[in-house]
Amino acid sequence: MKDYPYCVFARKININALLGLYETEHLVENNFSIDVQICSNNKYQNNAYINYETIIDVVNQAFNLEENILENIGHFIINNIQNIESKADYIYVSITKLSPSISNTRVEGLGIEILWKRE
Repeated sequence: MKDYPYCVFARKININALLGLYETEHLVENNFSIDVQICSNNKYQNNAYINYETIIDVVNQAFNLEENILENIGHFIINNIQNIESKADYIYVSITKLSPSISNTRVEGLGIEILWKRE
């Protein structure tokens, strides 16, 4: 992000999960791709960094919840990163369900994007 001097991101975190509103989505795992970006108004300082592993850990926790709605998973990711990374001024989460089965229609991906900015 151009407006922030320091950003950390994890792109295309791939997770397979039994997740969705429909019964069939709980029989066969769906493939999800998750992108997370965290930015800070503070410039990077030696040993004062946003940990990449934090992103991965929070995403894995989110997909282990008994949750069926992507929006709830996205908000879980944002809320937990806010709690862990006090330096975060901007958090972006994108969750894409890859190759979903929707009414016999070929779709590459469906998903959500959520953006949080510190006021």
